[in-house]
Amino acid sequence: MLDDPRAILLDAVPLLVLAALYVIVSGALVAALVRERGRSWLGLGIWLLITLVGLLAGLLGGLRL
Repeated sequence: MLDDPRAILLDAVPLLVLAALYVIVSGALVAALVRERGRSWLGLGIWLLITLVGLLAGLLGGLRL
């Protein structure tokens, strides 16, 4: 959509990097949640929030390409 390479570097790349970091953190959290014996609603909510923010950042970064 944007023809200027600088716009891609300033808009899309940081969002995609942020999305990748959120997905990594989400994966680490899901591993910790699965290991726990007593699952908590708070842990599940935090995991869901981090996952959704990561997916949204990835979607927005992909749309800006």
